Amino acid sequence: MHRRGFTLIELLIVVAIIGILAAIAVPNFLNAQQKAKISRTVADMRAVSQAILQFQVERGTMLIDFWDDGTPWSHERWVNFFSKVGPDPLATYHRFEECFYPLTSPVSYLSSVPHDPFAVSVHSVGFSADEQGLSYIYNDEDPEGIANGSPGNYGVAVKPALRPGDHFLVSIGPDGYIGINSSGDKRGTPYDPSNGVASKGDLIRRGDGGVAYDPYR
Repeated sequence: MHRRGFTLIELLIVVAIIGILAAIAVPNFLNAQQKAKISRTVADMRAVSQAILQFQVERGTMLIDFWDDGTPWSHERWVNFFSKVGPDPLATYHRFEECFYPLTSPVSYLSSVPHDPFAVSVHSVGFSADEQGLSYIYNDEDPEGIANGSPGNYGVAVKPALRPGDHFLVSIGPDGYIGINSSGDKRGTPYDPSNGVASKGDLIRRGDGGVAYDPYR
């Protein structure tokens, strides 16, 4: 019995077709994964922000952001309102996670300290060696004013500026940097997917629910 096999040309055509389909499908699949991750991050930041607002209402005070530590009033807040949960802010914070510890104990506003899905364990976010972490970056406008006495001079830029009692959260976003590059330039530039899901910029969540605009325009 004569059996006819595939010719080399036929095999090459099949391989070429598979390659074309893979070239179309793989980027779409990766984009879908990235979009899902962005949606999950936005939802998580909303939940964290709501926990922060609930904490403010029930405790009558705000969290201490990364740029308020090292001040006498941050230590007083830690003693009088935070039940000494987490490190004493008078000794300065070293990781972004430390801002959120009061949300987890003794009252559980959050079940655990939030983790930025776009951050990795060895990630460099453009800050100094003592300003790193896996969590979202928390900035606020305290009634006391921030440590350097210049209202609005947050660790990450935001537009419009916060009012006293407001806060915002920052995720490093799909590009993997705070700002637009590894040096931390233009921190707080809002992520815009118009140039693709891996566009530069940060995911911003304002506690007042407002839109964050590009602070550099």
